[in-house]
Amino acid sequence: MPRNARQLSKTGIYHVMIRGNERRDIFLDDEDKLTFIDFLYSKKSDEGCLLYAYCLMDNHVHLVIKEGGSGIAKLMKRIGTSYVKYFNQKYQRVGHLFQDRYKSENIENNTYFLTVIRYVHQNPEKAGIAGKEAYSCLKSFIKVIAEGGEISDILLKREVD
Repeated sequence: MPRNARQLSKTGIYHVMIRGNERRDIFLDDEDKLTFIDFLYSKKSDEGCLLYAYCLMDNHVHLVIKEGGSGIAKLMKRIGTSYVKYFNQKYQRVGHLFQDRYKSENIENNTYFLTVIRYVHQNPEKAGIAGKEAYSCLKSFIKVIAEGGEISDILLKREVD
C-alpha cells in the first residue's frame, strides 16, 4: 500500500524529526555533529530555506525550518543523503542510517511555533544531558531576543544562526 502524501503547511514552516534506525546513535562524536550542521547550513542555503531552531541528540535531530522553493522533501533528501554518505564512509559501513523517512509536523501559527521552539530547546534537558546545547541553537535564539528581536520577527523575517 502506498504511503499517504504529506500535508503541506500553509506557512511553509515545519518541525522536522529524523531518528537513527532502531533508535541507534547517528552521531558518534563531535565531528559527526559538526559535519551534520555543516550539511544542514549548506543545503538549506542552496534550497532557500530558513532555519529557526535545531537540536542534535545522539540518536535523533529536531529542526524547525521554513521550506524554500523546492520544498521540504528535497531539502531533507539532500541533507540525509550527504550525511549518510559521510557517516558510512567514516565508519566503513553500508545500509540505512535513519529510521523511516523524516517525520514532520506543520506549524501554522505563532503559538504553536513558540511551543515547538521551547520543546526543541528543552529536549537535551528532558533527556538528562543538559549542558550539551553546543549542538542546539538555543544560545543564538536567546541572543536574537536579547538584542531586541521580536518572536514575530524571527517567525516572519529572520532566522537563527
